[in-house]
Parts: sequence; structure tokens; C-alpha cells
Amino acid sequence: MYKQITRLILMFFTSTIIFSCQNDEQKELPVSVNRDTSELQQIENFNETEKDYIKQIFAKSLAKTVESKEIRRFLKKEINKEFDGDFNILFNSVKHKEVDGMKFSEHLIKNLPPLKENSNQRLTESFNFEAIQQYLYNLDIEVKQLPLLQIAMPFVANEWDSENLIPAAVFTTEENLRTDKSVDFKGYLYNGSTKKFNNLEYPDEPVLVISENERITVFDKEESSANERSVYRCPIALYSTDENYEYYHTDVLINDCGGTGGGGTGDPTPDPDPDPDPEENCDREGNFSSLDREQLRNIEFLSMSKLRSMEGWLAGKIELRANVIHYYKNPNEPETMVALIYEKRDQFRGCSWFNCWTRVFDPKRNIFPWNPEDNGDRMKIRWYEDNVSSVDAKVSTGFKVKPEIFDISVGELSFDVELNIKGKNKLMGDNYIYYCDDFSRRYDNGFIEFYVITE
Repeated sequence: MYKQITRLILMFFTSTIIFSCQNDEQKELPVSVNRDTSELQQIENFNETEKDYIKQIFAKSLAKTVESKEIRRFLKKEINKEFDGDFNILFNSVKHKEVDGMKFSEHLIKNLPPLKENSNQRLTESFNFEAIQQYLYNLDIEVKQLPLLQIAMPFVANEWDSENLIPAAVFTTEENLRTDKSVDFKGYLYNGSTKKFNNLEYPDEPVLVISENERITVFDKEESSANERSVYRCPIALYSTDENYEYYHTDVLINDCGGTGGGGTGDPTPDPDPDPDPEENCDREGNFSSLDREQLRNIEFLSMSKLRSMEGWLAGKIELRANVIHYYKNPNEPETMVALIYEKRDQFRGCSWFNCWTRVFDPKRNIFPWNPEDNGDRMKIRWYEDNVSSVDAKVSTGFKVKPEIFDISVGELSFDVELNIKGKNKLMGDNYIYYCDDFSRRYDNGFIEFYVITE
């Protein structure tokens, strides 16, 4: 009897140990990863060439990872939260969430294609392969680089049949984000094959896009100045925080928290043929009230083609910036931002898989009380598409790699990347607003129509 009890106890502990080891084996990452981060700690961030390579490898891994139905369910749930009004998620906000027995980031590390430096000399002096390798092999820990890396599914992620459809994964570059030029590029599929996409042709099925978020402002906890912290420490704008950064909704910072916006393209230049003077007499003249306030109302794009020419499908929904110039009072006055309007939940459009149409969106955004003695008798509203990916100056740099997809060589891959030297928003057009205009008036700048209403 004693021997039987002893045998049963030994069998129980043996089976427990075997089961535990099996679980450990299931969670073990099969790639030979280098967990060292010493090189990564020496840099603040990656340059555009390095970012493009990281996004490419990330997209390949994600394409393989979404073969799992559990992962697809997870991504659909997170993306459809529309945390910033668009169909996307910050990778840092979901990297530690557990899916199917592992962290989401561990699934991505598990499916990374082999990373091998080109056998030739360093591709460019600024291409830090060691740091790139350490970043990708350590997706599951807190690092400072690429805090705005995101996974997006433009427009109608809520209609994604995640149970049955395995989407392709693509990544953005300066080239394919430019909407005034047609660019073909590759998307990656779960089986290691590729599919051709075009930045101006809307895909007929869901696509996962690896890019950097345009709607969130991040502040380094260690390096942000005291002034930045005092201005931007806004509880209603705070989205998330981690070991390195605080993440804020940019539009809330600007519109609701007293943040200050930058100019669009520098100092304005007077028009060679300015609008004629307004009528000498109007119902507001001599009756100025500090309570008079101009509001931006009822914005609508003139057509879907106009909207798409401002923001292609890769970049998701539209971001509008309205700046004001009072240069008739002071010809050298710089632009002042008065509104940052991010499209949320398709406010500017209605869409199905096969068609989109424009909608009227009424932001009811206050500009300011208008005192003609201080501001002059007219102002110019200058509209931009708030595009963080536009560039003023371009520097082309190239490198070649010999990538492998799941141990299969796919030949030599060449990159020709335009580095972002200086950011510039995309100008949409100007409109003059006169102090003596009607209290409710419509304006059109060639892309959008809108109303300015005096409250």
C-alpha cells in the first residue's frame, strides 16, 4: 500500500514537471534572438532609412502573425476602439497584452524573418544594423525608439471579417505616402508571398498598415523641459504613459488645453491682388462687443477626389489645420493656429467597401473674439492638411539588402528613401473673412467649403 501511494505521488509530480516544461517550450521564442540592448541605448531614435527597414520587417512578421485567428480577433477589437478617432492602435499600448498564451509582442518576435546584415560593407554610415536588430528582438520590453509606431486598418476596420479573412500587411514610406504621385509597393501575406498595392488605388479588402501615428504628441519624461510640462500637462488630453513617455491627444492639447500651435509654412506674403475693401458701413461697425466670436461651421469637402488628394488611404482619416493671418493690420504677423480638426468616425465621409461620399461636419470651433481695432478689418484663414510626412527638402539615400522570408531568399531588395529634413503641412487654400461680412457666410477654397458664423 505504501509503495502504491509513493508511486502515485511520483507519477503526479513527474506529469506536473512534464506539463510545465511543455508550457515553457510553447512560450519559448524559436528565433535566435540577441537580448542585448547596449547599442540601442546609445541612440535617441532611428533615421528614416532605418525606420523604413524596421517597418518592413515588422510588416512581414505581422503578416505571418495574423494567420492566428486569435490574433486577428485581438487586433480587430483593439483597432475598433478608435482611441484617437482613427482605426489604429499604438504598438506600445498593446505590446504587453496577452493573446493565446503569449504577449502580443512575443508573437511578433516569434515570427520575425531572419535578420542578416548585407555581406558588403555597411550600407550607409547611418544604417545601424545592430541597433535595428536589438530593437526588433526586444519588441516585448520598454525601449525609447519609435514611440508612435502603430498598426492601422484604414476606414472600415469594423467590417473586417476577422474570422475568415487574413489581411496583407504593408508599411509606409515617404514615397508611398505622397498622394500626388502614383506609387506601387508590396504587401506581405501570411504564407510568405507578396501582393501589389498602389497608394492612390483604394484596396478592395482590409489591409494592415504599419506607420507612425499623426495624432498623438509624446513627451520624454526625462528630457521634456519644465515649460513643456507646465503647458501640456493636460489630464483630458493624456492618453497613456509608460516608462519613457507620456502620450497626449494633439487635437485636445491644441483646442481644449491652451496649447499653442505652430505656423504652417512660415511668414505669409501679401497677395498681389487682394480682395476689394468691404462696405464702409455694416451692422457691426461701431457696435463692437467682446462677446462677438467667430465660429468655424459646416465643413465639407467638395468631392471625394478632393479629399483623397489631400490624404491617401495609407494615412487613414483626414487632419485639418486652420491658421489665421491678420497681416492687413501688421504685414509681418505670423500665422496663428485657431483650429486642429481631426476626422473621427468618418465625420467627413461615409464609406462602404465599394464607395465613399462626402459628409458635412460641424465642429463649432471658436476662433476668437474679433476686435477690429486690434485685429484689423479682415483676416485670412489658411487651411492645411496636417501632414507630418510632407517634406520641404529631400535627401535621397539608398541601400541594398538580401532579405529572407521564413528562411527563403527572395533576392536583393533596394531602397531609395527620401529623408525628412523639415516638416511642412500641405496647403489647401486661403479665404478672406471680413469684419463686415454677414453674420453667416459660406466660403470655398477649392477643396472644402465651410461657414463662418458670428455668435
